Amino acid sequence: MSSEFQVWEVKTPYLNLHCGLGEGPYYEPATQTVRFVDIKNKKLHTVSSNDPADLVTLSFDEPVTVTADIAGVDPKDKILIGAKQGLAVLDRKTGEYEYISKMEGEGVDRIRSNDGAVDPQGRFWMGSMTDFGKGDFRPEASVVHVADPGWGDFNVVAASIEWGNRREYQGKRTNDRMDTSSSSAAAAVVIVLPQVRNNLPTPPSRQAARSRRLPGPLTTAYAKCMYVQQTAQTKPIRSGSLLRFTQTSPPQLALTSLTIPNSVGWSPDQRTMYFTHSNAREVLAWDYDPSPSPSSVVTLSNKRIFYQHVGSGEPDGFRVDVEGNIWHAVYGESRVLKLSPEGKLIGEVRLPTRNITCVEFVGEELFITTAGDDGAAEGEESKVNGGALFRVDVGVRGVGHDLFRL
Repeated sequence: MSSEFQVWEVKTPYLNLHCGLGEGPYYEPATQTVRFVDIKNKKLHTVSSNDPADLVTLSFDEPVTVTADIAGVDPKDKILIGAKQGLAVLDRKTGEYEYISKMEGEGVDRIRSNDGAVDPQGRFWMGSMTDFGKGDFRPEASVVHVADPGWGDFNVVAASIEWGNRREYQGKRTNDRMDTSSSSAAAAVVIVLPQVRNNLPTPPSRQAARSRRLPGPLTTAYAKCMYVQQTAQTKPIRSGSLLRFTQTSPPQLALTSLTIPNSVGWSPDQRTMYFTHSNAREVLAWDYDPSPSPSSVVTLSNKRIFYQHVGSGEPDGFRVDVEGNIWHAVYGESRVLKLSPEGKLIGEVRLPTRNITCVEFVGEELFITTAGDDGAAEGEESKVNGGALFRVDVGVRGVGHDLFRL
């Protein structure tokens, strides 16, 4: 591979439907079509990868945000979709869909699904976030249960806290044992760190907590925590979360306190999982074991920042190629980044509109979705091309999609 920085430049759209928020491109090899959604306008478009005039559009009464194929099911008949309330199966001939798993909890009416993908075991990972028209995008608290035999049981609220930021620590600590089955149990809360929020088993030591300048009461709380588990008694607000869906069980909470959870993907050997938290401008990575059965508990370990974006825009959707590179759309910067398997920026695709949302491989071509540019003046290039679908030959194939196990 060349050590030189690679640049591709796209001048004109393949198809310009002026989507409000084009997203989720997905290639169907059997039909040689690319389907993609317009989240704001509640549409699913399917276009031939050879003829942009060959277009079919379905309209819905709720936003559809992402799609996937289902194992053993002809995608011409039915596909999986992320919809307003959760995961559903769409009948493409009738345009009707039926939910197979819904998001639950307080405040669920003001959230929607976002991007997602099927993992090697056939489960679907999908983010949830504040819906349009429901206020500013923001993370929400999520209730978990901390049990410590030496201190007593208590409930905690995992808020939006990251190491090194300046967000407020809200809540209070209680030293009293409480009955977690009580309806008032959640009234006694303590803010917890990302280790607990993300269900990692080992909280920091007292010294480690002090070194990160935690408030005194929280230092004591962390020194005493023994283990963490999701509690069945609580109903968390699932806005700003990463969820894992199967047909046979309610959605499982994987990450919380997110504002714009975005793409999920895996390395070619399936041993690394990637996830983009857009507003934090981070692409995270974990070690991933592809061998467990679909019903087993997924353990994410060795969390790390794979790529930290520096710039005015935010990383949005991505795909992984067969060489392990990540092709990452950047919303607000008119480009798609090519990131090496080590997380280094080694190339970019430049486009004639600002808001680039996601990409998809069709052979060695990259199809690219975009969103409208409301901030641009009428007639400005970014305004004219906003919401269009683009294509460019990048000389490498993408990793294929896994199929959802219904």
